[in-house]
Amino acid sequence: MNRQELRTSIAVGLLYLIRMMGLFMVIPVLPLAGDEFELSTTLLIGFAIGIHGLTQGLFQIPFGMLSDRVGRKKIIAVGLVLFTVGSSVAALAENVYWLIIGRALQGCGAIASTLLALVSDLTRLEQRTKSMALIGAAIASSFGLALLIGPILFNQYGAKSIFVFSAVSGLIGLWILFAIIPSPLIHSQNLDLKFQLMDAKRAVFSFSLWRLNISTFILHYLL
Repeated sequence: MNRQELRTSIAVGLLYLIRMMGLFMVIPVLPLAGDEFELSTTLLIGFAIGIHGLTQGLFQIPFGMLSDRVGRKKIIAVGLVLFTVGSSVAALAENVYWLIIGRALQGCGAIASTLLALVSDLTRLEQRTKSMALIGAAIASSFGLALLIGPILFNQYGAKSIFVFSAVSGLIGLWILFAIIPSPLIHSQNLDLKFQLMDAKRAVFSFSLWRLNISTFILHYLL
């Protein structure tokens, strides 16, 4: 890997780390934080946890396709801003409904697919496996760090401190995006093949992909 590819891989890995920690940190503590939010019930707290993943799933594909038109970094910046705003709303929430709105906005900053596309734009095909390995290590680290840092912040300062941490992380992510990651000169699309509707249809009805999707869903559901 050359210097640009290594720098890009590390920087994108850090963005994944920031983004995924915002998802994982609340999982072990938010069920215990009902007293911090007015009008909260077990059902609504569960909804606040789950809506992040729902909105993230809804916006992944549209953001990825939009990045082909307007540029990767612009969409990633929009996603990080949404994540930061959502974290701020959740940090300031007085009742559970504002918490749900904040969590939904956090999830709307769905940049995972666009980040992978950016890596494809900035790395050579023969070096992409190494880049993905670095990013995978960052994602795995985010889970461990989140389960460590989240409970510490919760015990010391309450659940809202986790969202303050996430908001600050989002701002750091914006700095990383514009200060460290170079802008791609070209946008690769699915290994340089233009997106075709027939390809989408085959993907939707592919048994192998559905088997993978269902397995991943069950894994995350149990988690």
